[in-house]
Amino acid sequence: MTARRDLSSGIATVFRPVTVIATVTALMLPLAGCSQAASGDDDPAPAQRAVSNPDARSTKQQVLVAVHSAAAGFNARDAHKALAMFAPDLVSMFHGMPNGTLADERITTRTQVTDPAISLTLTDESVDVAEAGDMAVYAAKYRFGFTDPATGRPASETGNWVIVFRRQPDGTMKANKAIVSDLPEEG
Repeated sequence: MTARRDLSSGIATVFRPVTVIATVTALMLPLAGCSQAASGDDDPAPAQRAVSNPDARSTKQQVLVAVHSAAAGFNARDAHKALAMFAPDLVSMFHGMPNGTLADERITTRTQVTDPAISLTLTDESVDVAEAGDMAVYAAKYRFGFTDPATGRPASETGNWVIVFRRQPDGTMKANKAIVSDLPEEG
């Protein structure tokens, strides 16, 4: 037997080595399966993942189609099409401003699409899909062209756009978080 003093209560606790070994072994057994799966040998996990989520590739495609359609709508000055990818519970985070809602996004987009210099291009795109296929994160660099209200001349800004998509009750992927962060001007 091993005695240990619990310093907080002053009570001596007695551990039986066999009890400790049995407890540790019982706690470690579930982890043993994890290490075997992580080794890559005899790993049924990839096949199971493919069966449990055969639509990861289609989820990624749904997200890309939604973003590209929104960008095309924006460039065509079609506010309805530009806003179609957003979920009703959208939270928009833009350049240190207070968080916005879908209603705010509608007002902003309807104003922006009236600008003759408006343009949006996306590069360095990536989409990460959750294993369950119910969420995805889209990230890209953007270049946004617009008319500078101070000068009346065409201007542009570049930055990062991160969008979190969630599967909706109707099965579609919609953006419920959109984060826009501009980069410093090149110069």
